[in-house]
Amino acid sequence: MKSLEQVRILAHPLRLKLLEHFAGCPMTTHQVAAKLNVPATRLYHHVNALERVGLIRLKETRPVRGTIEKYYEAVARKMLVGANVFGEEKGGLSDVLAAVLEEARRDLEAALERKDTTPDTLKPVALRAIVHGSPAELARLRKKLLETLQKAPARKGNGAKAWITMAFAAETDA
Repeated sequence: MKSLEQVRILAHPLRLKLLEHFAGCPMTTHQVAAKLNVPATRLYHHVNALERVGLIRLKETRPVRGTIEKYYEAVARKMLVGANVFGEEKGGLSDVLAAVLEEARRDLEAALERKDTTPDTLKPVALRAIVHGSPAELARLRKKLLETLQKAPARKGNGAKAWITMAFAAETDA
């Protein structure tokens, strides 16, 4: 992502879900609303916000019974956020990270609530790791992890999904 505004927009859980649906294939706001079981009118503001910051784009329009259907798609299938995106102003790194981690906590909590009906191969796993190393070693690890994730197969239509939240921060000896 190229701007803090894009990251802020995705801190809202509904916008993140919208982006996920538009990443699968071009869809209309009404189609996504049906999948999310919410009124389409609740989504228009969020779709406009995603489009305004360049995370989705209008793919095509189709005339249907006197109205125009707008099909949107995600601009990218995978997104990385560089540290240079975050500033020190209010709503900067700490606020965005707090929102991202809170959403990750909610996702894990919801997955754990469904664990009894989840196949063993898809059971939720929570992992926290602290890795020590030089800045160069940590940079190599980060690069290797990101390369591995980029090689992962695209999401299939089987309904299974995996979420990975990663944060890299270097400690300094003060």
